[in-house]
Parts: sequence; C-alpha cells; structure tokens
Amino acid sequence: MPLMESSEELAKPPSPQPLLRRRRWLWGAVAIVVAAGGFVLWYYDPRESAFYPPCLFRQMTGLHCPGCGGTRAMYSLLHGDLASAFALNPLLVLSIPFVAIILLFPAIRAHRWTPGIVILVLVLYGIARNLPGFLMLPPVEA
Repeated sequence: MPLMESSEELAKPPSPQPLLRRRRWLWGAVAIVVAAGGFVLWYYDPRESAFYPPCLFRQMTGLHCPGCGGTRAMYSLLHGDLASAFALNPLLVLSIPFVAIILLFPAIRAHRWTPGIVILVLVLYGIARNLPGFLMLPPVEA
C-alpha cells in the first residue's frame, strides 16, 4: 500500500455524489420541518393558542415589522380564507408566487440582485405599513 497517492489519483475531480446526497438530505429536512410547522399551524389558531411567540420587534418598538400578522395570515391561508390572510399581511400573500419562482429557478436565486431586491422590498414594506396614510397595510388586530 503506497503512502503517497499517484498524480493520476490527485488529478481526479471529486465525485459529486456526496454533495448531492447532502442537498437531498437538506431539502428533505426542510420539507419535514415545513410540514410539521404547517400541521401545528393547521390545528392551533394563533389567535387562541398561547405558545406562538409574540413579535419581538413590535414589543420593543411598538411598530409593525414586515412579518407582523404573518402567522395568523398563514393560518388563514391554510384554511382557505384568502381575504383574511390578505388583511393580516398582504406582502406574505402576494409574495408566495415570487418565492416559488425563486426556489424553482436557480438562475434567479443565484442572481446577484435577488437578495438586495428582497431586502429592499421588506424594508420599504416595513416602513409603509407604519405610515398613517397606509391604512390597509397594518395587520388587523386579533
């Protein structure tokens, strides 16, 4: 058994199989977590269950963050109430097709502007929903 590998063995590119297995495992784990979260959210209404955490940003600042009302909106979406979900968090409802596109198309996901655009939309929405003139954007209080 030689101690040093030959130059032919060193020149061989690594097999992509371990990386593909890790990606599949990661996507499988994400799917399980999302399914479990959806199961809990389906059965336990955030308006009535005390174990859902409150929005820390809202508690500290008194302002609505871009995600405020998102848990209640997802509960409404899971139960087919699109109007209630839109009243709670319009950005969440409108962003679902865009998130699907970003996840399905690697070229869009990998584009250098995608993270900046997402952050810009979240910041502008967070500002707009706290302005007094935008009456539709704050989440409907439970």
